[in-house]
Amino acid sequence: MEDNGLVKHRGSWKTEWAMGTQNWNDWGPTDQDWYLLENCWYYQSLKRAKLFAEVTRNFEDIPKYSRRMKSIEKVFDNYFWKNDGYRSPNYIGRTDDRGNALSIYTGLASEKNWNKIALLLSKNRMASIYFEKYVLEALYIIGKPDIAYERLKARYEYEINSSYTTMPENFGEESNHGWGGGPLLIASKYIAGIEPLTPGYKNFRIKPQLGELNYLNATVPSVMGAITLEIKREKQQSVIKVTIPIGTTAKVEIPSNINGTVSASVSRVLLNGKNVNIQKTEDENYFIYLKEGIWILQLNSNLY
Repeated sequence: MEDNGLVKHRGSWKTEWAMGTQNWNDWGPTDQDWYLLENCWYYQSLKRAKLFAEVTRNFEDIPKYSRRMKSIEKVFDNYFWKNDGYRSPNYIGRTDDRGNALSIYTGLASEKNWNKIALLLSKNRMASIYFEKYVLEALYIIGKPDIAYERLKARYEYEINSSYTTMPENFGEESNHGWGGGPLLIASKYIAGIEPLTPGYKNFRIKPQLGELNYLNATVPSVMGAITLEIKREKQQSVIKVTIPIGTTAKVEIPSNINGTVSASVSRVLLNGKNVNIQKTEDENYFIYLKEGIWILQLNSNLY
């Protein structure tokens, strides 16, 4: 660690393929804020190492990970934040969309800076097809589905229109590389909003972020069985159909603007044709717990 509390850079400040090099953060040379990226990646690694230590009961490792995480947390904003985004003091390129996305992804970014970062991510587009996954994920994490969806469509326009059957290593080419498939993960976890709350999907959440979409049909396979979700959204009525596998429980979170209105006065929904009470989340959305079966949630505009 540096005396300033951040992680120490190793090696020269140039991109090179060599033993021990730390300077490869993304494909291509375009405006990469290496020091910002290094601190975000190292912080994320510490976070996961701490989790692994807890799971494997290597508790003696945890204090060191925690100290280093707190060291970075303490100085991150003061060191990196400039008026419209995070950037290293000696960095001279365009403000890096990658580093700013990672600041959200890792949890280092202050919530007060989220809107400015979202604006930055709507404009600066230097990330490769590999790193684009983290940029899109950051926007969904902070609840900006419209900006995320517009960016996804713009950045993957060639791939969407191409008849090629695999995802490439770089934007705008026809090749085959595993890291090009980020939108597939984004679609299931954030647009459909299906993710596990406990290992093995015994308990999971469905929290769709539709943005401008009016129709969605998704299937997520799990060890407990297939989870399916279909949403039809109209101004007068929206219908959500879900299949919950045997032996599982789903927390279904319903956006307050599911019918395309900002009014949030939902007090009831129809579940398989019957009125049910629903609860409110901290972010003013609504949720209901559903067990195994096929369920149809109906929301009418007169509920708002």
